[in-house]
Amino acid sequence: MHVIESYSADSRLKIDKPFVYQKYFPLTFGDYVTLHCSKSLSGRNYGYWNTVTSILSSALKERGIVIAQIGEKEDSLVKGCIDLRGRSNINQTSFIISHSLLHFGVESGLTQIASSLGKKIVTVFSPDKKSCSFGPYWTEDKSFINIDPESSHINSVPPENIAESVCSMLGMDLNYGYKTLFCGSAYDKAIIEQVPDNTVNIDGFSGQTLYLRMDLKHNEECLDKQLGVDCGCEYAIITSKPINASIIKKHKKRIKVIFYRMDKGHSPSFVSKLLKTGVNYVLCTREQKDFVQNIKIDYLDHGLIHLDKILDPLKQDKLKNENLDDLYFSSNKFIISNQKFYPNTSFWKQGKDTPKIDTSSVFKLPNEDDFWWDTDHVRILKRLDISST
Repeated sequence: MHVIESYSADSRLKIDKPFVYQKYFPLTFGDYVTLHCSKSLSGRNYGYWNTVTSILSSALKERGIVIAQIGEKEDSLVKGCIDLRGRSNINQTSFIISHSLLHFGVESGLTQIASSLGKKIVTVFSPDKKSCSFGPYWTEDKSFINIDPESSHINSVPPENIAESVCSMLGMDLNYGYKTLFCGSAYDKAIIEQVPDNTVNIDGFSGQTLYLRMDLKHNEECLDKQLGVDCGCEYAIITSKPINASIIKKHKKRIKVIFYRMDKGHSPSFVSKLLKTGVNYVLCTREQKDFVQNIKIDYLDHGLIHLDKILDPLKQDKLKNENLDDLYFSSNKFIISNQKFYPNTSFWKQGKDTPKIDTSSVFKLPNEDDFWWDTDHVRILKRLDISST
């Protein structure tokens, strides 16, 4: 039973189509679809909208269709969208939806407004709100697609499923050609890392965090220079060797956190110095559990040691039966080194750069440990022409 019917039965009130008084809103573009992805709705904060719009971009562009993002000002801006967040009240939002070709996004009150206006709809539901109870009530079956999560988290919905549904509702073909098999735990967060072999000043990076990979190249002179660059961002340092404490003290206001990745040459004295600087730090290691047991007494006053784990594809349901050499990946993390860009540590070590930072790019998966250690920000894909879905 739909939740509206349940309310009607409990209250003994007749169900009628809602009406929202519309107020004009100036629109300076032609054909468009509306996207709503509120981050304030509990359990409905889908993390891969940037990937969805990247997949959609070429197909919509061919038809001269743009995506207008509506919602609250606090919602995260999705890549490739016209930004209407926080610019309209509910009456103006109803006007915007009424003139769109389609409305898509997470389940919300705007879904029902779109339904009452007879719009085509694609809705992503959270695990606790099933489509059978909260779907668009006033829309004909042929005019909407409901997408329920595959597991207990909304991010289990593959981004290409949403993009394909939007194109289907618009009567368009989407020749994407890939199927998502795995998304890393941090794939919803785009980050930039830099190897300290030169200094960078990234435009538009204010308020973000630049990760400095001292574990890939230990260059304290370059580190000192980079920390002195004021690009409006904070810095996080990843290191496997001790760093001169004077550098850390000098730039402590710009250092958000230091990740000390310990190996057999670990240094308790370095961690003691870190503690005295007042800079936040995280102790971690890629060694075996026995290693942590043997050294933890040296760090009793310095915090817990986090045991990093490599991704084992044989323990992933959607990867264990695949030929890993036939798979691909896209990345939400890029490494800058000598003014070149790399989508993964494995690619950096092999010297395989990419022309630009593009999270929609697809690369051949390198089936080696350096890749499997570095999968938090990747999406692993299968080409649909290799095997059927």
